Amino acid sequence: MTSVRRILTIAFIGALASTGLLAAPSMADSPVIYHHKNSGDTVKVVKGRTIQISLSTSSDGGYGWVITKGRHSGTFKVISKQVIYPPQTGTTPVVGGLTKTVYTVKATHRGTATFKAVERRSFGNKHAVDHFTLHLHVTKPAPLPGTGGGKGGRLQSSDKLTVKKGHKVTITLDTAADGGYGWAITAGKSSPKFTVLSKKVSANPHAPGVVGGSSKTVYVLRTTATGNATFKAVERRSFDKSDVIDHFTLHLHITAP
Repeated sequence: MTSVRRILTIAFIGALASTGLLAAPSMADSPVIYHHKNSGDTVKVVKGRTIQISLSTSSDGGYGWVITKGRHSGTFKVISKQVIYPPQTGTTPVVGGLTKTVYTVKATHRGTATFKAVERRSFGNKHAVDHFTLHLHVTKPAPLPGTGGGKGGRLQSSDKLTVKKGHKVTITLDTAADGGYGWAITAGKSSPKFTVLSKKVSANPHAPGVVGGSSKTVYVLRTTATGNATFKAVERRSFDKSDVIDHFTLHLHITAP
C-alpha cells in the first residue's frame, strides 16, 4: 500500500513545548494537524482535554483500523470512534478513495500511557499493513486566570477553598465534545451549606464542531451557611452512568461574612 493510501493525521489542540513534547495549549488555539511521520511521538496533554487521532485507509479491500493498546488505559479514555467514508457518485463509492477513522481520546488521569492501532482486514488474513503509535504524557491543568475560584485561577479537583457566607463560587470543567459525556453532581446538590445557582454548558467558540474538541461545563454556587461542605461531580454518559471518565471534588470551608 502506497504512502498516499496510508495518509495519517493527528489533529488536536496543541503546540510544541520547549521540552520537545507536543503540548496541548489553551482552548483559544485552533487544532493542529500532524501527519504519518509523527507516529511514535510523545504528546503532552493536559488532564481533562481531548485529542483527535485521524487515520486514513483505502475504502476498498476490507481494511480498517483496530486499537491494539490503550482501549482500557487508566490514563486516557477512547470516548468515540467515527468512520468517515469518501464521497460517492450516486450510490456507488469511489474506487480507491480514502476512508477516515477518527478516534477521540480524553486524558483522564496524570501519567504516561500508549495508544496503538493497526490497519488490517477484519476477515481472512489479518496481517497488519500499517501501524500507528502515540505516547501520551498527561499533566496537571495549570490555573487559568479569570475563571473564578482560589487565587484568581480555575479551581482544581481536591482543592480546599475558604469562602465567606453569601459569596459565589464558580467551577469550570472541561467536557468531551462528543461521545455523549457530561458532568453530573454526585454530592452537594442538596447541601445546607451552599446552593447550586446554575449549570451552563458551552462549546469551544474557537473551534465549533471540531471532532475531539472540548466544551465547558460551568457551575455557579452560592454559600448559604457557615461550616464545611463538599461538592462532587463526575463526567459520564447519561445513558450509561457506570462509564465514568473523570471526577471533580471541591472542599469548602465557609466562614462568617
